Amino acid sequence: SLLVVLFVVPHAAAQVAGSPVLVPLGRGAPPKGGFGARLFVVDDTPGCRFSGSIQEAVDAASDGDIVLVRPGNYSGGLVIDGKGVSVFGDPQGVANSVKLTGPFSIKRLGALQSVALRDLELDSATGTTNFELRVSNCNGPIWIERCTLKNDVYDVSVVDSVAGFFDSELSRGLFVGSDATAFGYFSRFYGIEGRNGDVSCYGYCDPYDTYWPNCYGYNAAPGSSGVLLYQGGRAYLFGGATRGGGGGAGDDDGPCCFRIPCETECQPGGHGVDVRSGCELVRMGLDASASLRGCPHGLPIRNNGTVTNLTGEVGAYTITSPLLSGASAQLTFRGP
Repeated sequence: SLLVVLFVVPHAAAQVAGSPVLVPLGRGAPPKGGFGARLFVVDDTPGCRFSGSIQEAVDAASDGDIVLVRPGNYSGGLVIDGKGVSVFGDPQGVANSVKLTGPFSIKRLGALQSVALRDLELDSATGTTNFELRVSNCNGPIWIERCTLKNDVYDVSVVDSVAGFFDSELSRGLFVGSDATAFGYFSRFYGIEGRNGDVSCYGYCDPYDTYWPNCYGYNAAPGSSGVLLYQGGRAYLFGGATRGGGGGAGDDDGPCCFRIPCETECQPGGHGVDVRSGCELVRMGLDASASLRGCPHGLPIRNNGTVTNLTGEVGAYTITSPLLSGASAQLTFRGP
């Protein structure tokens, strides 16, 4: 059997038809032209005609507008609050050449608003404990395509919203809760590896004494799940992979008097997908696995809710033809 799922983003990709108006950032924006979309171009090249921060472009944009980001490194994060604006990287044939340092958030979209992110590498600042991308309280859909999200702690949190991921990689996991829904198509969700603990020694140590001190590892952290569903969260994962992160252990490399190795404090490993009570997972062609590092090891799928396994082939169909917002279209599949 063949499962076809259509995730419709009504505005972000639909209003690009016609000749977009190029708006130099930092100057007055002309009235909307063409079919209603404007194109804001951001470039970090000194002296470039279209220059400025991505946030400045988003702040100046309106519903349906596009922010196109040239290759470069951009800091300051990004907040899209209550407007249907899309941010597309222009990698110019070089993968991961459009890099943004976060954190990032998308929030308070109306039912007729949508946001799309494409061809971006999103990375929080070193040591940041915020979510790399937090999606919250959105009635309109969010679409994330060909993006890489990296962070020291967490990647994406989806709360009270609907978000879709296509051919994207989240290196620290996806967290879906508070009656939220996530769609994953050929995307990879990898849980964080738990940190190893520190060494603590206690007891008197004398090189001429027969008393041996005790030592142990502490502050080790468990691995996180590739996908965590909580508080009514739902996930539909087609193709792609999930992997739990390994559990941390006490640092057993450091000596405690006479180079006695410390005992390890082993923490649990993360699950490929952790389905909490009241949550739902629908999967098809998903490679779910757990790390063998941890005490105990994680599970490929830990199910305390509802899991539906679909069989068959998963296919992806991308439509690149421009379509006016509100116009009708017909999509036909033929097969045996």
